[in-house]
Amino acid sequence: MSLTHRLRAHVHRALFEQNEPLTRLALMRIALGLVTVAYVVLEPYHRFLLDTRELLYSPSPLFAFVPPLDRTGLWVLEGATVVAGILFTLGYRTRAAAIAFSVLFAVWNYYVACFSRPTWVYNTHLNFFLWALCFCPAGARWSLDARRRSTAPGSELSERQLASFGMAFMQLYIAVLYFQAGLSKVLNSGFVWFILGQTPLIQTAQVGTEFGMQLTRVPELFTAFNLYAGVLEFGFLPATLLLGRVPRPMALMAILFHVGVGLTMKVSFWHLFLLYPALFLYQALPAKQPAPLTEPDARPATAA
Repeated sequence: MSLTHRLRAHVHRALFEQNEPLTRLALMRIALGLVTVAYVVLEPYHRFLLDTRELLYSPSPLFAFVPPLDRTGLWVLEGATVVAGILFTLGYRTRAAAIAFSVLFAVWNYYVACFSRPTWVYNTHLNFFLWALCFCPAGARWSLDARRRSTAPGSELSERQLASFGMAFMQLYIAVLYFQAGLSKVLNSGFVWFILGQTPLIQTAQVGTEFGMQLTRVPELFTAFNLYAGVLEFGFLPATLLLGRVPRPMALMAILFHVGVGLTMKVSFWHLFLLYPALFLYQALPAKQPAPLTEPDARPATAA
C-alpha cells in the first residue's frame, strides 16, 4: 500500500469513521445546549447591558443602525434565545431549533460584544459549534425527534458519516485554537514565554485568586505551568492529526489546564472545557464495531 493511499485512508477514518458518531453528536448537542443556555442566563450581563447602554454600547459601522435595547427588548432577545436553546437541547424539531438557536445566540453574543470585545473573542467557539450542528443529524439519538422518527434503509450510514465529520470539525477547531494560542505567544514574546513563567506569575500576583496569590511564593510552579501550557498548545494539533483523534491524556490535560487557570488567575473558560467530555473523552473509549448498514443480499442461496 502506497504512502498516499495510507494517508487518504487515515484522513477518511478520522473524518468519516469516528467511534459511535451519532451517540457522541447527541451528547455534544446536549452539552452545547446546556452550556450555551447557562452562559446566557448565568453570566451577569443583563443588568450591565441596561446600566451602561448609553455609555458603552459601540456597534461596528455595519450595525450602527441597531439601537441599544431597553429592558423589554433585551428580555425578549434573551428569552427567545433560551427557549430555542431548550428545544435544541431536548432535540425537538432539532434542525429548526438549531438554526433558530444559532442565529439568536449569534445576535445576542454580538450585542454583548458591542459592550465588551473580549467576550466575543473568548466564546466564539459556541457560535461555530452551533452553526456546525445545523448541518449534522444532531437529533438522531437521545432526542424527542428520535422517539418519533423512522430511519430509512441505508440512511444511517450517511448520517454516521455526517455526524463523524461534524465531530471532527469541532475537534480540529479546538486543536487549531490551542496551536494558535501557542503561536501567538511565540510571535509576541518568543519561546522564552514558556521558559520563564513571568506572565502568569505577574497576572496571578495582581488579579489572581487568594489561592493563586499563595502559589506565587513558589515561582517555579509558574515556570512548570508555562511548560505544561506549551506541551498542551503545541501538542494538541499534532496528536489530533497523527492519531486521527485526541488521546485521553491530552484531553484530560486540557481540562486540568483550564481548571488550574480558573483557580489561580480568575480566567474561566468553563464554557469551553465543559464540552470536552462529550467532544473528546467519549471518543477515547474502545471502538465498537458498528453493525453493517448495507442491506443483506436477500436472494436465496443456490446449490452449486
